[in-house]
Amino acid sequence: MESIKASQAANKTYDFVVVGGGSAGATIAARLSEDKSVSVLLIEAGDEATELDAKIPLGAAKMQNSERDWGYFAEVCGEFAFKGLDDHRGYWPRGRALGGSSIINYMAYVRGAKEDFDTWERMGAKGWGYDDVLPYFIKAEDCRSIGQPHADLEPEFHGRGGPLTTSVKVPNETCARFVKAATQVGFTPGDYNGRNMNNVVGLFTQTIRDGARCDTATAYLRPSVSRPNLTILKNGMAKRLILDESNERVKGVEVGAYSTSAIGPSVRVWAKNEVIVCCGAIDTPKLLMLSGLGPREHLEENGVTCIKDIPDVGANLEDHVASYILFKGTDKAKSVNGKRGDTLQALAEWAIWGTGYLASPAYDATLFYTSEEWAAEAPDCGPDLQIGFSSSPGDELVVEKNVHIGVNHFKGHYEPDSEGFLFVPTLLHMRTTGKIELKSNNPADAPRIVSNFLKSEKDVLVLAKCLRKCVEIARAPALAEVTVSSDPVVPLDMAEKYGGIENDEFWMEYARHYGTCLYHPTTTCAIGKVVDERCRVYGIKGLRIADASIMPQVISGNTNAPTIMIGEKAADMIKQDYGLTTDVPTMGPPPSASGSNTAFLAAAAAIAGGLFIVGRL
Repeated sequence: MESIKASQAANKTYDFVVVGGGSAGATIAARLSEDKSVSVLLIEAGDEATELDAKIPLGAAKMQNSERDWGYFAEVCGEFAFKGLDDHRGYWPRGRALGGSSIINYMAYVRGAKEDFDTWERMGAKGWGYDDVLPYFIKAEDCRSIGQPHADLEPEFHGRGGPLTTSVKVPNETCARFVKAATQVGFTPGDYNGRNMNNVVGLFTQTIRDGARCDTATAYLRPSVSRPNLTILKNGMAKRLILDESNERVKGVEVGAYSTSAIGPSVRVWAKNEVIVCCGAIDTPKLLMLSGLGPREHLEENGVTCIKDIPDVGANLEDHVASYILFKGTDKAKSVNGKRGDTLQALAEWAIWGTGYLASPAYDATLFYTSEEWAAEAPDCGPDLQIGFSSSPGDELVVEKNVHIGVNHFKGHYEPDSEGFLFVPTLLHMRTTGKIELKSNNPADAPRIVSNFLKSEKDVLVLAKCLRKCVEIARAPALAEVTVSSDPVVPLDMAEKYGGIENDEFWMEYARHYGTCLYHPTTTCAIGKVVDERCRVYGIKGLRIADASIMPQVISGNTNAPTIMIGEKAADMIKQDYGLTTDVPTMGPPPSASGSNTAFLAAAAAIAGGLFIVGRL
């Protein structure tokens, strides 16, 4: 993908400058450049992810803790959470590449509940109710699984021909057993992106095209790069926003060449109309605060001159807190493990047909439901609990490197060739919020992430009950047939101390030890607090924010799909405000992998030449 360096952009002026080429930023840059009359610059700190693991869905785990990941950590939570994690800090991966976190996530396509968006509107986000945002979900989507019996989708809620390909993989045996087991304990099979997601179990719809990851660089940028009015600046880090002499309008961005070891000298690029910040819920508030836009006292403590006192920049951080629970399987489980996925046969099947063990991240099914506690507190909101299911038992890469659980806690259980499966019980709506702060006034320093996870005892109890729900599902006949024991793998000393796995007190302590973030940060520059309903920053002209940070409340599920929706909707708002062309066709059905996917071709060529050394996928 052609691009320029920071030095080549020095002192150039563009109609629009988009900062951050992730899930929302790539979307906005592509959509704005549909109008040939405007020039668009997209600034991204990372590069294009061309490695094979960026395309192979089962390679998702290897994309985290890689050069494509900022590798952030949340602060220690004391006795509330992260007690069983290395250094008692929660790992918080964020994508550093074109496509952003859509390059390193597990490709789950979850929009959230209808009630989530109607709640946004009640909170003051006019025009962001469900009926307003649904057309943008549909506009973005190219669903390839409509009408397929295993997918169980509601066609009227899905798009065809949009840039973002979604699909539902034919389930492996273990995954199908999970769906059946959940129905045996009372859940209803269906499309969680359809009319209703509460109490629904189903296969994940995933951003996968012909067996390969479909991130926003693939979906939006590659079809747009030939446009002469779109310029992509890779490996360039935005250091600060530049305001005019009145300090009332943003007129440009200070950028430095970026590498993992240093940020280069600053150059300035100018925006004739607007700068649109799309750095995500962690780095967007960081950039604003470095630019003097944020809570005055905190800025001054870090040596930043406060230009505009905006107390809620970085405040109100919300995420999902998840835990992990392992069941050992018999040989009949047919898990996605090393002896099946780490073979030349599996690689050949993926490279030639886009199928097989490598064609999914193994995180292939999910369910949603509402706790009694949440139903009483927030009857008009979406569900507060999700259980994801992985038909893989995990290994040290996932457990130790990505979740950062001290592997000695489960020594000998997370083996790459073992049989088993993982549940991922997740609390979707917590009763406490965190914040993003500066550590210094140096743009090279990571921000300070204060999660405040599980400070509410009610949150701990609800997550503990969700952990017990996992055990109930695993004991249902469909899964019990392929488990070694009806009991999960847990630290025996903890079980003895807290009364065993039939005791809520044990599961509450388990949640405090092994509960961590699920990488879905939101709400740190929320609509109604930092930006208006058209994403414009209050009190500052020429500046918008369009990413997960503007969500008034975290949604009931994985956040990548709604972040792309935000990009689609924000792009239309900008076009409307500047009288640009908005009635344009979608990009049309994307090319098939066989014709355009370089990863497929590279893998096939490597196999044919006998040169491919299979690594752990």
